[in-house]
Amino acid sequence: MDVQDIVDSSIPDGAFSLRQCLLTDRVFHGRSSFPVDFFLMYARVMKDSCIVIPFDDLCSDVLRFLNIAPTQLHPNGWAYLRAFQFVCSALAITPTIPLFFTHYSTRPSNKVGWLSLISQSRNCLFKPYSSSYKHFKDTFVKIAFGEVGREYIFDGEVPRFPLYWTRSPVCVAPWSRSGLSAEDTSTLAVLDSLPRGIPARDILNTYWCEDPNGIVFGTFFSFALLLYLNNCLIIFLLCRYPCRPDACHEQSIQESDVVQAAQADNERVKGENLRLRKLVEDLGGRIGR
Repeated sequence: MDVQDIVDSSIPDGAFSLRQCLLTDRVFHGRSSFPVDFFLMYARVMKDSCIVIPFDDLCSDVLRFLNIAPTQLHPNGWAYLRAFQFVCSALAITPTIPLFFTHYSTRPSNKVGWLSLISQSRNCLFKPYSSSYKHFKDTFVKIAFGEVGREYIFDGEVPRFPLYWTRSPVCVAPWSRSGLSAEDTSTLAVLDSLPRGIPARDILNTYWCEDPNGIVFGTFFSFALLLYLNNCLIIFLLCRYPCRPDACHEQSIQESDVVQAAQADNERVKGENLRLRKLVEDLGGRIGR
């Protein structure tokens, strides 16, 4: 890996450099006697999540908010964060800390290690990049910077995010929707209209496309269309076979209760399908423009 592979092309040459890691180096080590400031990143995570140096505002803000160094955030957490940014970019909306943490929380353990972002079960934007993220620990890079690079990493005398591992990651509960600003509340309504559970990997893969925003819309369009068709099948089955299998074997449930439950399911799926149909039409229109 060369420094040109990871540093934004707009950054002056020499602002950042890659320094050789020793066999005794560990991701949780501090600066110690190293002559200049640096931070570490896992090489595979940088590639998978399309991370470039210097971090943008949201990445730096999230690391500072959680009080963790870059290598302390679990790889799937980086994928969630970057996918969220890609979607916000495609929708031309500004990603903020409150918006991001209406979808995620953290639960640090007593043992210092990687901090995972926990998706809210009813508000899960993305599926993990990998259900079993392995071998990312094999290679990490030391990204050093001098006076020129310092202005991209520091705000005055304070780093924009912890450069080295901390012992006190922050426990974050899901951000209350009632605590959002008017602008974030309006933006959240747009995010709420999107289908849930799209693999983060699919969103991140758009980074390498000539028209990433268009591909993001195409990904959501395909996923929403699939959900719509699946719901059409559910509606057909509920109309054709109104008795639910999980209710039929319960002798204590009366036939009228089963019918009412089936009707409620039918109405719920129909309502969801109306929303999905509108979303499919909207996304299709955006792709066509």
